[in-house]
Amino acid sequence: MDILQLLNHKGNILIQGEERWSYKRFCEKVIERSTKLKEQKLPNVLAIKAEYTINYWVDFFALLYNKHVLFPYLEETPIYPWLEGIYTNDNITYTQTKRNHELDLFLATMQPGIVLETSGTSGNKKIVLHSFDKITQKYIKLQRKFKTILVFSPEHISGIETMLSIIIPGGTVIIPTDQSINHVCNTIEEENVDLLACTPSFIRLAMVSGNIEKLKNIQILNLGGERTDEKLVYKLEEKLPNTELYQAFGTTETSNIRTHSLPRSVFFKPGKEGEDYIIKEGILWLKKTPSIECFLQGKPQIEKGWICTNDRVEQNQEGYINILGRIQDTINIGGEKVDPAEIENIIIQIKGILTVKVYGEHDNLMGKKLVADICVEEGETITKKEIRDFCRNTLSNHKIPVKIHIHNEIALTSRLKIKKT
Repeated sequence: MDILQLLNHKGNILIQGEERWSYKRFCEKVIERSTKLKEQKLPNVLAIKAEYTINYWVDFFALLYNKHVLFPYLEETPIYPWLEGIYTNDNITYTQTKRNHELDLFLATMQPGIVLETSGTSGNKKIVLHSFDKITQKYIKLQRKFKTILVFSPEHISGIETMLSIIIPGGTVIIPTDQSINHVCNTIEEENVDLLACTPSFIRLAMVSGNIEKLKNIQILNLGGERTDEKLVYKLEEKLPNTELYQAFGTTETSNIRTHSLPRSVFFKPGKEGEDYIIKEGILWLKKTPSIECFLQGKPQIEKGWICTNDRVEQNQEGYINILGRIQDTINIGGEKVDPAEIENIIIQIKGILTVKVYGEHDNLMGKKLVADICVEEGETITKKEIRDFCRNTLSNHKIPVKIHIHNEIALTSRLKIKKT
């Protein structure tokens, strides 16, 4: 994407607090910064700390304009040997200790690139190199202009693609001055945000914190990053009746995919079956996208251009799918295989429960024991005995959680997924 193409747009591109940046101002600043950065003769492959600031995005696009390969990172991210330097506020720390052949081949093409790290929930952590120009291609034909708020982290594929999908057609992105649920929801209401991309856990957090009514003017809600349950879909229909709900789907490896969702349902289609996705033995495989250049660490299972997501799915008669969980999530309890999603789907039916996260914890006798982290709705109370009694009506004894943590608040990871307590 040529940043100069954005000069054709009118209005604001970015808003943060009292700052309102027009497309003209932003583009001129990016070009100014690109000239200054070019004079510093920076190395090609740079780690850049992901921040919720306008200046971050100015430098982000300026460095890409100069054909750098960028690795947006968080404080806890390790420094990998193929990185040539860490860029922070005009300061550069040189770091490279080992070259990567596939990365060198990409650098020879003189294209801007984005390196992204997976969360590791689908198995071993992977690091994938995307062509930035090829990622932007899928948004070139978009015309509808939206105003959104950046909820996903700038180092996450969804954060980057949210930005691109809004600014390429000429919309506005609001960057929150802090990431607290109260501030974000207040900003959504005050700025009349009409599109929101977030995780189901973010919506549940808005509910439990009493902020869900502030989202009533949102026209389109894209939920992704983790499974959505039917109970949440029904609650959204009640709380946000005028909002269109879509199941967003994608991975760091494949980037985000345009989906078609069934109304009032957790079922959706990630494109066209046989062209964009296939299902083999109950596992979802996605078509390898053109933006993928190589894997710098780890590699998913790839067969004839199809990437295995490790997501277990069910499919209805119309061909729509529902994500059940990851293969790796299966827990071995004394030799018995247990699917956490099955247990979560039972417990979430209990009145007053908002979220459930089931996982395994080490046990000297059984190998693993089941733990359930549960968040209850505002004003609701429920006991561990009531939860276990409810489970006994449906589940075998080895599927009933041994430990249950009940909370009134939801703890989220940096990627807005439910955190294990």
